[in-house]
Amino acid sequence: HERALLNEAAAMATPMPVLDERGTLTYAAADPIGAVVADIARDALTLATSPVLERVRACSGPTCAAWFLDMSRPGTRRWCSMDTCGNQAKKTTWRTRNPSGTTA
Repeated sequence: HERALLNEAAAMATPMPVLDERGTLTYAAADPIGAVVADIARDALTLATSPVLERVRACSGPTCAAWFLDMSRPGTRRWCSMDTCGNQAKKTTWRTRNPSGTTA
């Protein structure tokens, strides 16, 4: 059932490139939301048949539901973003090890 939905979404029209009067490339679609869904579905199909599928990971952040593609060399990335979840995890670890808030 999910595969049929994904295939149906991927079959929808994607955004078309349009060159505007200033020479700027933009993208347009009769159904903008459907076009975005189609792009996402096509990317999902490509990923599902790719050898990098085994590198898709769930973020280790306790309150994060994000998934990411771990393209780090060792394949050991843990967080969706070092700026958010990774930084928060490191701060929590530091505070647990240093309850007084001092470094010495």
